[in-house]
Amino acid sequence: MSQPIVNQLIVGYAREGGKYVATGSVTLVRSRVVNILVDCGDPWNGNEILQRLSEFGIEKEGINIVVVTHGHIDHCGNLGVFKSAKIYMASDIAVNGEYDSLSEENPIMLTPDVDLHRCPGHTDHDLIVVVRNTELGCVVVAGDIFESEDDAEQWKAVSAYPEKQEKSREKILELADWIIPGHGTLFKNTRNRVPADRGGSAIEDLVVPRVVTPSRTSAIGYEQWTEGLDSSNMGLALDEFFRRKAIRELATENGLNTKLFVTAYRSFREYCLSEKGGVEPALLVLFQDIIKEGHDVDRLFPYFLAHARKVFPHLEAMDDLRMISDLTQPHNWYPDARTVQRKIVFHAGPTNSGKTYHALKRFGEAKSGVYCGPLKLLAAEVFNRSNELGIKCDLVTGEERRYAVDNFHPSAHLSSTVEMLSTQMRVEVAVIDEIQMLRDEQRGWAWTRALLGVAADEMSCRSGIRLSTLIRGTVSASETLLGSPVSCSSLRFRGVVRSQSNPSTPNRRRRITGVPADRGGSAIEDLVVPRVVTPSRTSAIGYEQWTEGLDSSNMGLALDEFFRRKAIRELATENGLNTKLFVTAYRSFREYCLSEKGGVEPALLVLFQDIIKEGHDVDRLFPYFLAHARKVFPHLEAMDDLRMISDLTQPHNWYPDARTVQRKIVFHAGPTNSGKTYHALKRFGEAKSGVYCGPLKLLAAEVFNRSNELGIKCDLVTGEERRYAVDNFHPSAHLSSTVEMLSTQMRVEVAVIDEIQMLRDEQRGWAWTRALLGVAADEVHLCGEPAAIDIVKKLLDPIGEHVEVRYYERKTSLTIANQGLGSLDHVQPGDCIVCFSRKAIYNVTKSLEKLGVKPAVIYGDLPPGTKLAQAAKFNDPDDPCNVLVATDAIGMGLNLNIRRIIFSGCTRQGELLPSYSALQIAGRAGRYGTAYADGIATTLRNEDIGTLRDILSQLVEPIETVGIAPTFEQIETFSFHLPQASFVHLLDLFVSVCSISDQFFICTVEQMRTLADLIDYIPLPLKVRYTFCISPINVDSKLTAAAFVKMVRRFSSGQCLTYDWMMDMLNWESIGQPENLQQLEHLEKVYEVLDLYLWLSLRFPDMLPDELAIRDACKQLDAMLQVSVENILEILENSAMGDARKGSLLKKMRERAQTQREKEEYEAQKKKELKMPDKRKGMKKSVLQSVLSQTGLTAEELEQLKKELNEEK
Repeated sequence: MSQPIVNQLIVGYAREGGKYVATGSVTLVRSRVVNILVDCGDPWNGNEILQRLSEFGIEKEGINIVVVTHGHIDHCGNLGVFKSAKIYMASDIAVNGEYDSLSEENPIMLTPDVDLHRCPGHTDHDLIVVVRNTELGCVVVAGDIFESEDDAEQWKAVSAYPEKQEKSREKILELADWIIPGHGTLFKNTRNRVPADRGGSAIEDLVVPRVVTPSRTSAIGYEQWTEGLDSSNMGLALDEFFRRKAIRELATENGLNTKLFVTAYRSFREYCLSEKGGVEPALLVLFQDIIKEGHDVDRLFPYFLAHARKVFPHLEAMDDLRMISDLTQPHNWYPDARTVQRKIVFHAGPTNSGKTYHALKRFGEAKSGVYCGPLKLLAAEVFNRSNELGIKCDLVTGEERRYAVDNFHPSAHLSSTVEMLSTQMRVEVAVIDEIQMLRDEQRGWAWTRALLGVAADEMSCRSGIRLSTLIRGTVSASETLLGSPVSCSSLRFRGVVRSQSNPSTPNRRRRITGVPADRGGSAIEDLVVPRVVTPSRTSAIGYEQWTEGLDSSNMGLALDEFFRRKAIRELATENGLNTKLFVTAYRSFREYCLSEKGGVEPALLVLFQDIIKEGHDVDRLFPYFLAHARKVFPHLEAMDDLRMISDLTQPHNWYPDARTVQRKIVFHAGPTNSGKTYHALKRFGEAKSGVYCGPLKLLAAEVFNRSNELGIKCDLVTGEERRYAVDNFHPSAHLSSTVEMLSTQMRVEVAVIDEIQMLRDEQRGWAWTRALLGVAADEVHLCGEPAAIDIVKKLLDPIGEHVEVRYYERKTSLTIANQGLGSLDHVQPGDCIVCFSRKAIYNVTKSLEKLGVKPAVIYGDLPPGTKLAQAAKFNDPDDPCNVLVATDAIGMGLNLNIRRIIFSGCTRQGELLPSYSALQIAGRAGRYGTAYADGIATTLRNEDIGTLRDILSQLVEPIETVGIAPTFEQIETFSFHLPQASFVHLLDLFVSVCSISDQFFICTVEQMRTLADLIDYIPLPLKVRYTFCISPINVDSKLTAAAFVKMVRRFSSGQCLTYDWMMDMLNWESIGQPENLQQLEHLEKVYEVLDLYLWLSLRFPDMLPDELAIRDACKQLDAMLQVSVENILEILENSAMGDARKGSLLKKMRERAQTQREKEEYEAQKKKELKMPDKRKGMKKSVLQSVLSQTGLTAEELEQLKKELNEEK
């Protein structure tokens, strides 16, 4: 190992949630010499630390040094685990039970590349570890001196000595390239991006010395050059050279500050005293002259300087480097713009004031023009609107180029994102939107470049009031920006008054906000979180003049008067501040103004003097208040953009590939078992290319298998797997997929969208809406209920696509029985009992097995392999398993030979079954071409048959609204305006602000929010976080929730999720064949976690590399679950006895209860909906109560039971 390696084993976190929850970061530093552990976590994650160490092949005895950054419990909780290590903590060193004091030296060298520094502040005894020469440069493990990357507003609240900690933080920022904080992930020190004269690191602190070794020279004359020289006398000469003040001054003149001088001297000394046969002869001769002849050591300086320039190559090129990096005159970078006498028009005004309209109007009137927007959505909107108005306009963003004609005939008008502007392009008019983005820390360069570099005769800039005030107020600011003096004729400001909306305007689009707000959701004003705005320190020049006569008392009176003014409230409302936001913003503004006045801008202090001394009106404070309010609530400045981004009223425009096709739409409408899907798939097979979009992976897999059996090469894509008819280098022209996996960029001849009525589904409806509007196919075949016909026509009407409807009748009869089943004794072969809960499934299954009927069992949490195996047993006429117990999941997805559907009840989750759901389930009875062609629907209880008949006789109401969901690109663009918002907050704000038409609803984002809440504290890029938050996993159980968080946390730290790690996390070795319901459910949850791994591995194959091994593990679990379902009665009985003592008396009682009790129990169950008894938790007498209620115990038997229980204790 040539250089030290730093690994953050555990990423620390700290969060408030009623109670404070935190754990500290744990870091491993490996060098050639030792293994160092920095901090050792809290008392509850010791096993996780050892497991992480084992991934690097390190046992606890392999840790040589433990450094505790400070003595808080979340950083030193596992010290006792590393008893053989040398421990550094506070001012102590401990080894094998013996203690010593830490040296006063600072820093303390642990290895040649690792130092220990005292850096107090968070406590009085903080230590940090500095690791140099890593692949990342210098890494500092900072403990809680840095809580996290974005702790600027937090660290002081938990600091014992803020002033000391401020100095310690400065020290770390000077040393580090990367920092590992106490409660966050590794982050890069961006301090070095600030020029040295503005507080950033000087070049001397950044350069890395090179190692210079002597080269071998010819041996001719070697003895003569080295005669009388040895390390001792040469070393004395070098020491004298080092001490000379004149040498230091010469070094400084040549760019060597003290730090560089010392480093270069050490290298020069080592070079001179190395094997002298490698040192140049002239230097050896000079040493002879110094030692033998007494020449001055100053004569060594030219050789030293030449050597220093090899150690620090920048020294020889500093003038060139400074000239190259001279950024003081950026206007000279754009020669094309400097050849044009440009006219600059600044459209200044608040949001919704029409300033963009006026600028774009001039853009449209010009012979040529370019629009530069901040977002690709805005650029696309200008592109679309221009072409709709007959102005040929092309589009260029970072991701695409689109043309009004084609790439051989470029248009004279161009709409682009601001980064994509070409400064060589000459146009008549240029529009630069959101010019205030000049100040943006990340993207501001693009607006500066556009302002200075666009080669246009006329340039329009659009912004809010504040920046226009800045430029208008100071001519020097304009001259600085535009590179030359600016006259009033060349820079014009158009102050624009906010437009007042007219509620009576005809054909005004209805704006619906919230979930959306007028549908019961929260308004954005109830969701935004105010930011803390603190004054920045200003120069002290003129400070006394600005603050003369000002104090908190008279300033407070002026602010109170400002707050009471009705006109101020009205102005605030016009600018988006309702009463709640106004009060919050005012409080922040008041605190800002009355804080240390040296941090308040001079113009505001001067205005306060005018108000207090000259009696000026307090209304003049409003521009400053509004600017402050927009810092407190950043959304205010971007509301128009936020609404435009979240405009979901025209989703058909999201799919440009589909809009280039004149699609033929065929709707195959009919009930279950009517052959509608058969005819659609027949056309799918006849086509040269096609895609099938199914609601379930089982259906997609069935189409995949049948197509290939018929000789039609077809591939398969689901969320968890990809399978090919040939291989991934030879994709097939036909594809079968789940509807969510449809690619809207794929062009095919025929597309089949199955179960189109799922448009109305609250969670997944968006996928069918997307497939309907976005699939790029010449023919689109829709299969589903007639209830979806009208809404499909309405959705396709704006596109101008006609819908051809083909109606189908059920091929066989479906009869509703006159009475219910009455008793499970009347179950017959081919029956399917449909239950609406797992408890009911277990109850019915247990009762059937005790009647000698062994049913197949299918419910949602079972793996696909188990479901298929159970379906195959039920469909096999030679298998004795001829009765099925299932949940309502059988309504779609499996081909089952069912004679009679028996509803265990007519309610689901406390509500009557909707007619469309009941029809879907009942329609599974009877299957064309089988022994059970005609179907029957009935109920288990006689009293439910009338209810079922009423439900099935109702006409299915036409679907009126369909699901829609925001795309990642929309959320990403939304987040650009709210960079401080968490992902959960972004979702809430997006849903609140968005606009949707009456025929749409937003699919529930609760599942996404739940996952986002779990991982909110883990640092992730937005795209990665979004992907994790749409993962198909139910985190209601502790196992799945904990596994999900651990997987995300490991992903965040940059470590692969390997097979071995997954198996350790899930405690794979302890998993065996389930013996009771608890173990069965645990096994199902483990399968769900592994299924999640497969889903993620398709999206992050590099980070989840062991797909095949995990898939094999899934197959093992599938096989185990199949065995469990086969032996479900034994599992249920073991579960029933789980809390009881297994003694002889209990065995006797169970045998006794086998007869009369079950008959009585079943008769009682017939009178109410089938339901498992509630579990009794924490009630010690529950077993005895159960026993006494089920058997007739004598007093002697009761006494014997007590004795047996006491003996077993």
